[in-house]
Amino acid sequence: MSFKLKDYLPIFKNERVDVLSSVAFDPGAQGVGVIDFNAQGEAGAIVTIGGVAYLEGATGQWLRGANAGAGAVNLAAAINADVRAGSPPFAAVVSAGGHSVIVTAERVGTGGNLVITTTSAGAITVENMHGGRAPVARRVAAIRQTVTAQDALAAEVNIPLPFAPTSFSVQVLDANGVVRAITSRATIQTAPNRIRIVNDGATNPAATNVASVVAIG
Repeated sequence: MSFKLKDYLPIFKNERVDVLSSVAFDPGAQGVGVIDFNAQGEAGAIVTIGGVAYLEGATGQWLRGANAGAGAVNLAAAINADVRAGSPPFAAVVSAGGHSVIVTAERVGTGGNLVITTTSAGAITVENMHGGRAPVARRVAAIRQTVTAQDALAAEVNIPLPFAPTSFSVQVLDANGVVRAITSRATIQTAPNRIRIVNDGATNPAATNVASVVAIG
């Protein structure tokens, strides 16, 4: 899910605080995992994805090849060509580095967070698939707040939110609308819900700057 601050800027007014609060649809995400070949795979090694086993060897599903890259290519091809009991609910692609297999679930949702295991003694390493989540409606707030002299004296800028966010992005612009490369620390705070920018960096928000926040909850 992606939100760009510029999509909301046209509705902002030239006031100290402007808020847009809305609801957006998060389409969910597919699970993803990585199988890495750091050397030629062992003969007879088995990689299992969500209970589907891929055996190396002439009587199995893939061949280890002469090196790590060949093993990755062969395993990915075997995964994508697998038609046992219908095709598995995942697909594979070889990484740009050429020695890893990226496995992605075909559908969004937590069901795509599959367990990946291997019998390899070390040439092949794996991680479980992760990041899969179901579709959900999320609240979105886009806020533009002018930094005051009092904010500067307090050494922090607090930007109230109409809900408790789970993620956010923040930019600070100067009075001419140019983005400043601040190094301050921004965090989510509750009671009350807000984003707090603490002036503890080498470059901090100054009076008349504008803090622009997009928060998602």
